[in-house]
Amino acid sequence: MTGPPIHPQSCVLLLTAIALSFFVGVSVADDAKKEPSPLPGKVVGILVGDPRAANLGKEKEPSEDAVLFVSGKGDVRRVYVPTAPDSPNRKDLFLAVGKDGKERRRFTSVELLRQPLLKERGLKPAFQLVELEVNDGAGCCPYTTSIVATKMKPLDRTAAFPLDVGATVEKVKKEFAALLRTKTRALEAALNKEQKAALGDERPTGPREEKDDVLVTWLPDSETLRIELTHRLTNGSYSKGEGIKKPKVADREDRNVGGPTGRPFGITFGVEAKVIYTVTKAGDVSASELTITPVRFTTSPPSSPPPARGLRK
Repeated sequence: MTGPPIHPQSCVLLLTAIALSFFVGVSVADDAKKEPSPLPGKVVGILVGDPRAANLGKEKEPSEDAVLFVSGKGDVRRVYVPTAPDSPNRKDLFLAVGKDGKERRRFTSVELLRQPLLKERGLKPAFQLVELEVNDGAGCCPYTTSIVATKMKPLDRTAAFPLDVGATVEKVKKEFAALLRTKTRALEAALNKEQKAALGDERPTGPREEKDDVLVTWLPDSETLRIELTHRLTNGSYSKGEGIKKPKVADREDRNVGGPTGRPFGITFGVEAKVIYTVTKAGDVSASELTITPVRFTTSPPSSPPPARGLRK
């Protein structure tokens, strides 16, 4: 499965924060965004079978149906698995292995784990608690975005891990939605307060938007499932521009719909409602109090466009 190591190299890709929709089911926690962690040679975590909105950097590889693995602080990685030598998707990989990534190994006859492969391998389509042997037991360094699961064992709904991860996620999503319906007035009041702080007496241009996210990860040290649900309400005051060209608008309404073309910029304000659920391996669920916190950020105007080619002063 492995070949001799080649010259040591440092890992060059920093795992980007992955934000997915509420119905997809995985994101990255704030503390996980600060510094990714290595994986040991054997680790328990969550396979996410439907990360449709995943965005690993800017690569355009056709792997939108790739299955992801998340464990610990929430670092997310693509998973390759052994495959038949005559598989049309077979490839060989050189990966940095070990905690520091100084060693590189060659893995032959592997393919990217994708949604169509889950059923034939006895895995669930949404979430699955699994134990992986990572890179032939060598583990991986913090900044690698892919691993080879040389061995994989499903764990949920077993004697040692009775919980069902997928069913639990769906259950707490429904509970969170019901809780939000009882907090409508509090959320609107918080949003209005943040609007006043951000814009004063100015009216927002919109659009007003709502977004729901869920963070799912497994914490190996405490053997607990962590589910963080967030509901975000945002609005803002925006203009559109194309670099040095100043947009011409008849009135404020034109700035949002039917106004000039270009990238929008301005102030976004809003609020986030969040609950964190902790689930034991037996399936017992506890929830934190609902917190409502303000959100505000500014998008700068686009920079001036470069001069046309061939023009010199």
